[in-house]
Amino acid sequence: MSANVPTTSAVDSPRDLLAADRRALIGLWSTGALTAGPVFGYGTRPWLGALCGLAFGTLLAAGGALWWRYSVARLLLAARGRLPWRLMHFLNDAHVHRGVLRRVGTVYQFRHLTLQRYLAHPEHPSGERAAGAQRSP
Repeated sequence: MSANVPTTSAVDSPRDLLAADRRALIGLWSTGALTAGPVFGYGTRPWLGALCGLAFGTLLAAGGALWWRYSVARLLLAARGRLPWRLMHFLNDAHVHRGVLRRVGTVYQFRHLTLQRYLAHPEHPSGERAAGAQRSP
């Protein structure tokens, strides 16, 4: 069974790619759950079939779609203050209104290499720059 995971040619923006991958995850999960549940539950206890169906659907969806990994990472990083809570809104604002990012297909890229290097080597709490980082005038 192969997942109908979206390709970059099928979508127009990063937001569309995430939405398509989320739909693939839901489709894989529900297909796995509705297929395995009745098979394992037939002739046994119905709750066992439901449990096996949910487990099989979860395993199938976890291997076929990446949206759940993105969501977990985004939530953990946002809770730690490393990302904005509304990440896609933030990236779209940086692209459309600020001009800091450019969009190439379904990927955002920094428009300025100097800014990218600056953000890759942030200042430490003591005020010193990371080793190897240079200040730009």
